[in-house]
Amino acid sequence: KGDLVAVAAGDDANKKRMHEEASFSRFCGKALAASAWFCQVMYFFVDAGHGVKMSHVQWFVHGSRVLGELGHPNELFLIDECDDIPVNSIIQKCSLYKLALGEDSALKYEEGEFFGRSVSRFEFTDFHDLETCSRLLEHCPTHKPCISCGLRAEQQALASVQQVHGGLFRSGEEFHIGDFAYILPALEANEQHCLLLAQILQVDWECHCLHVRYWERQGITDTHHICQSTRTDTVDIARLDGKFFVRAVPAGNGMESWVTAHPDNFFTIPQRTTRSSQRTETPANACGTCYFRHCADLKQLEEYSQLHGPVSVLDVCCGAGGLSHGLTQSGFFEVELAVDQDILAANTFRENNPRSTVVCTDLNSFLKFSSDRKRGKITDPLVSSDGGVIPNHTVPRLLNLGVLCGGTPCGSFSAANRHESRSICRSSIPLVMAGLASIYRPKFVVFENVPEFIHHSIDDPLGDGLIQQAMLKAMCRSLIEAGFQVRIGILNAAQHGCAQNRSRFIILGARRGLKLPNLPALSHSSNSPHNYSLFLKGEFVPRATRHSGTAAAPHPLISLDDAINDLVSLDTIPIDLSSISCRESQGLNGEQRSGEKGQCPQFDPTLAPVGYRTGVPYAKPASNRYQNSLRSNDSTTVTQHVTNSVPLSLVCKVYQGAASGDTYKVLVEDAPCNTLLTTADPRSGNRRSLHPTQKRSISAREAARVQGFPDDYNFVSDRVKDVSTYKSIYKLIGNAVPVPLAAAISRTLSTALITSPNVR
Repeated sequence: KGDLVAVAAGDDANKKRMHEEASFSRFCGKALAASAWFCQVMYFFVDAGHGVKMSHVQWFVHGSRVLGELGHPNELFLIDECDDIPVNSIIQKCSLYKLALGEDSALKYEEGEFFGRSVSRFEFTDFHDLETCSRLLEHCPTHKPCISCGLRAEQQALASVQQVHGGLFRSGEEFHIGDFAYILPALEANEQHCLLLAQILQVDWECHCLHVRYWERQGITDTHHICQSTRTDTVDIARLDGKFFVRAVPAGNGMESWVTAHPDNFFTIPQRTTRSSQRTETPANACGTCYFRHCADLKQLEEYSQLHGPVSVLDVCCGAGGLSHGLTQSGFFEVELAVDQDILAANTFRENNPRSTVVCTDLNSFLKFSSDRKRGKITDPLVSSDGGVIPNHTVPRLLNLGVLCGGTPCGSFSAANRHESRSICRSSIPLVMAGLASIYRPKFVVFENVPEFIHHSIDDPLGDGLIQQAMLKAMCRSLIEAGFQVRIGILNAAQHGCAQNRSRFIILGARRGLKLPNLPALSHSSNSPHNYSLFLKGEFVPRATRHSGTAAAPHPLISLDDAINDLVSLDTIPIDLSSISCRESQGLNGEQRSGEKGQCPQFDPTLAPVGYRTGVPYAKPASNRYQNSLRSNDSTTVTQHVTNSVPLSLVCKVYQGAASGDTYKVLVEDAPCNTLLTTADPRSGNRRSLHPTQKRSISAREAARVQGFPDDYNFVSDRVKDVSTYKSIYKLIGNAVPVPLAAAISRTLSTALITSPNVR
């Protein structure tokens, strides 16, 4: 019992894995690993029907079957599968050594000797610490311990509906009479509809259903403002998809801190009451127990920060600061150090984050500097990208780092840059980030890149074709080797409150012994049908979902119009092609011209700046919560509302009768914006950067709004080279991680931290 054994390979019940067996076997590096399967004996029993001695086993897979060429030849991963096998199928006994945190895997192993440190789902999208899974044994009989059986028992318990005092238990949550619950809309295959908002009135166990009263949103101004309706319904318990929480406040009271604390927080304005009436935080007949428990959970985050201070963050390849700004919005995290090689990016980050240290240097140099400093080696100071020297004492030591995060350059991986070489050195920058993780040992790691990162291949240095999905395998192997648990996934920024459809690949890492963060739950309803395949054919990188596993979410999508319709309009003067030579010779200035009465001001599209370089008043008050959240409290103007000028030479090339493939497309007004690129030139990329109603590309401030940057966020441009095009600003904005997406990641990190055992 408890021994690791090798058994004769048979027919794998999982046909996808069996189909890939031949390709995996050539990477094993060990004869036994290539010909046998591995499992741990949990207990023995006798098959009463046949009198055959059997053993119940937990399956392991060899590292090559998880990470291919980059798997350790002596590492085994426990997977969530178990079986009953005949004892006579055992070939030999093997040795399994559980590698402790910090132990080096680069040891000499004999044939039949292996080590383990992680447990993986079969799809190999999660790599958990073995020790964190021991809790699953609590679901097993004492004489039949098995992690896989325990996992199935836990999943069955979560999927089942159990009766509790005053309500029911489902999907890990208790629902009581008076609780507010999300209800899946009764629409087949339509995941773009929002979840319905309802209050539970009664549980009917005979028909397995709930009697509910619906609550409705009060218009589009604030989707968190709801009121009770007269409509009731009877719904199946299976349509439950989590809880939300409602606070009752008199009209005029500020609810910002409550609403912004969590996407599941709503408010209602109660009807006027008499002076003697007692005022409560919750609506009438609401379940106070669950409400105050939720408030206590939110309070726990505040108390952690008050006791320990903000959790420190190191942001590498920080860019303009979208990832950092989203992470730190709640105040739970604070950026202690940011690193970027680009001078304009570093200056932009520094201007908007004055409390953070910003180092403008090459990331490889910073890696060497960090490694030398950790080993106590006297190191030369870092050299800034502008040629200056960065004194060693100005670079924080980060002795208790909470989060290492980074959105490394995506040029080598992006579908928008199809001509990048597979061997280019920029492709290795993610591995530099993994190296920093092994040096600083943060509690959590957040890596962000384009989804195409998953399929990035490199030339095999041994000349044997390509190493498929090489960067994904290398990142997972490097982080596991450095002592981290790993979870990967695809997130769409629109589903987390951004006015932009922008899918991103995410790696979440947690130091062994801590809780591995979940992918952030969806807050905004959208369907993201595109899948990205994994190591095994037919398996896909998981996407963020909710309890139901669908893409339905509490809030409606934020459209481009929702994000920018309060900004002042600007348009361009139609160009008379016959007068171009005259205009060039006269050198007309770019001053604003007033449009006709009732129309927006017009600008010369050929002369910079096209728009308002300095502050300009808002066109109208904020019309929704998204706009209001991006405005600073005391500002009445917005800056950098400018767009590209158009070269006259380009206008001369316009011709009639162009095919659809030669035309430029405008952005859709009533839907989230397309993925922003690093330029607002409609001739590049997906040809879609034109304003939906005005004759121009979207302005820099509009692009920043789409990415979730507040209006007082200033982007530093190259004032010498960038006067006419503002290219550097568009590049900073287009390369940034969407702020609302980063805020969603921040919530899942903070939850994982405070629910981890023995955390400081």
